[in-house]
Amino acid sequence: MKRLGFLAVLAWLPLTVLAQSEIGDGTRQGLALPDVAEGSASISAPFFFDVPAGVRSFSVGLTDIGANDRNIDLLLKADDPFSFEGEVSFDSLINASDYYAISQSPEDVIVVQDSTSPAAPGRRWYIAFIIFGGEGGEVGLSLDFNRGEPAAASFLIDFENSNGNEDCDVAPWNDTTAFTPVGGNSATTLGEARRNAMIEAASIVAAELFSPVPIRVEACWESGEVQGDAVAVANGRPAFAAANTPGLSKQDVLYPKSISERLAGTDFCGLDPGGSTGCEESDLVIFFNVDVDGGVLGDTRWYYGLSSQGGSSNDLDFVQVAAHELSHGLGYTTLIDEDGSLNTGGQGQTLSDSFLERLVDVRSGTATPLLDLASDADRAAALVSGNGLEWTGLESSISSLNTRATQGDSYIRMYAPNPYEGGSSTTHLSLDYCDLMIPRGVEGCEEGFRSLGLTRAMLNEVGWSPGPVDPPFLGQMFDQARTGHGFEFQEGGVIDGRTSYVLTFYSFDNSGRAEWYQSQGFMDNGVFFGDREIFRSVFGTENGLEEFTFDSGRSPPQQPASGHRGHVVLSFNDPENHPACNDGVNRSSADQLAVLQWIINNDVQEWCVEPIAPAAARPTTDIAGLYFAPSDIGWGFSVENILQGDGTTLLFVLAYVYADDGTPVWFFGLASDFVPGQPIDVEMFQRDAFARTQTGSLDDVDDRSAGTLTLTINSDGTGTADIDVAYREGGANAGDWVRDVNISRLTVGR
Repeated sequence: MKRLGFLAVLAWLPLTVLAQSEIGDGTRQGLALPDVAEGSASISAPFFFDVPAGVRSFSVGLTDIGANDRNIDLLLKADDPFSFEGEVSFDSLINASDYYAISQSPEDVIVVQDSTSPAAPGRRWYIAFIIFGGEGGEVGLSLDFNRGEPAAASFLIDFENSNGNEDCDVAPWNDTTAFTPVGGNSATTLGEARRNAMIEAASIVAAELFSPVPIRVEACWESGEVQGDAVAVANGRPAFAAANTPGLSKQDVLYPKSISERLAGTDFCGLDPGGSTGCEESDLVIFFNVDVDGGVLGDTRWYYGLSSQGGSSNDLDFVQVAAHELSHGLGYTTLIDEDGSLNTGGQGQTLSDSFLERLVDVRSGTATPLLDLASDADRAAALVSGNGLEWTGLESSISSLNTRATQGDSYIRMYAPNPYEGGSSTTHLSLDYCDLMIPRGVEGCEEGFRSLGLTRAMLNEVGWSPGPVDPPFLGQMFDQARTGHGFEFQEGGVIDGRTSYVLTFYSFDNSGRAEWYQSQGFMDNGVFFGDREIFRSVFGTENGLEEFTFDSGRSPPQQPASGHRGHVVLSFNDPENHPACNDGVNRSSADQLAVLQWIINNDVQEWCVEPIAPAAARPTTDIAGLYFAPSDIGWGFSVENILQGDGTTLLFVLAYVYADDGTPVWFFGLASDFVPGQPIDVEMFQRDAFARTQTGSLDDVDDRSAGTLTLTINSDGTGTADIDVAYREGGANAGDWVRDVNISRLTVGR
């Protein structure tokens, strides 16, 4: 949403920052504001702070002590300080920020979490202020770290104001008609009973979600529309949606206002420089049909009990319906139209939304994202396809509440009847489920639902997930469409306060030459990226993925290989919805998927990858990881130990070494009956295979015995390696690697 420019007329008076002060957890500090001429603004970036691992979130706040209502904007930037070189403008400062609060007041707060991007912990953060025209004054600055659970969501329900909405009737919330207490609702008037039931529904939903920003609800009544035999009893929706606000990992995707605030860590008025959306405006709007209590459904009325009414009554459970509609307002909705057309922004740009991102068409037997279908007509057909519309997401798919998890695919089936049912189609679960978000009652599900159920996982997947951004899997991974290639992904220790990860990629170039690359970097919001700074600091290169050559006469002996380098990204976000994982290959047996994107020279590819062995197959003593010889650096091993059904452990080894000419080669081997602390002989093989730009299977590779490795690995990650392998090329020996060394685990034990 960085779409600014309205302050271009300001005269900028940046303060020269000679030194920055470090602040820490629990900071409470007063800041004297300078005099700034009207129509001008001053810039200051006086503070930085480090957030250690283990912190779930932090908050930075400004409090008005005596600022004379001056406008002060709060900006945060991760990893690198703000720069005031060159032309400085409001636009450039906001665009340089990772988070900001730019409301029209001297009071702002930003909460950065471990589930937003960039994530809170393990990095250095810089604070900047934009101070607008006015006389002196003082504000208070606060900084607080949170190591516990994230803040539970809270709802602010407006029972008194229609906020200018002529269709919003708030009078029924104050109806003085006598009410007989029922189901734990002790109200004595109908209006009070309605308010109590609404508050109960909000508390149920809030208990299962997390947000540092209160959620404002515009609660309304209306006379419901009657369509034939159907009566609309309630409807809920987000007040509006926005794209490209802070904290998001996806750009050009619309998120409901409440999610945008949660991920940005501040009220929406702090994200909207035009001030068109005030802090008091609602995040979502709900309408209830007041005529239900007037007999529009015959003998059926609203049931306002705070406890479930059981299956003996035909009354409508208000708490259940309200929780259902709150879920719609929180993001369980999409902007795709019945005719399959997509939303367009103010400049005519086609935009997706956070719910639509998850919808797939499975009519062909593969999951094709609706966004990838060729036309509006194709999307419209999917919306009325019966069993052809599904929802992808790891958390919901593996949920114990997903009753379809053992029925072929485990995706969530959505409601897609033919003909299309306005208000129900697309944004409700199939009638195969008993859950809060089915569109109507189902036989056997009459009891009602007083929790989010499966809906909680689905809301998490559109932006409500409170979880940290650590990777869900560490170990060896490969792509079924490219069997014979793969990579090792492990935790690599802490760098500058951040947890790093190491990725070692083994493959073949376009000529069939064996090759291996390494990358080290960090995770942000479920995505690993090879960090350029790490290799730059050691080797002076500008790449996040490097191949190396070896010369024992150099220090260090391994150096980047000219012309063999690039970048790598490993994403655990939405792999099921990615085209790479919808290539026709059956990966239903994988317990984890991810998408590996690599760029090497001019080649770019995205692979759908999965573990060589599931996490459940790890033995109690897990020695897996990347190993090296401290006395002979520049080469090493990947080791994966896999528990077999008979209780023995299979050892899979990859040796990353070099031919005599110093070019990288790799060998692999398997051995049974591995026991930590005891030597094991492993026959090593050289593999000839297709290039990494091609697809293929084990039928397309040729393995040749290349030597032996005697390996001892102790439970503490130390051991010995005696290796003697020969690399052949064109039938001739092209190099030998012979070593007898002590080894240690380079990566962190998982």
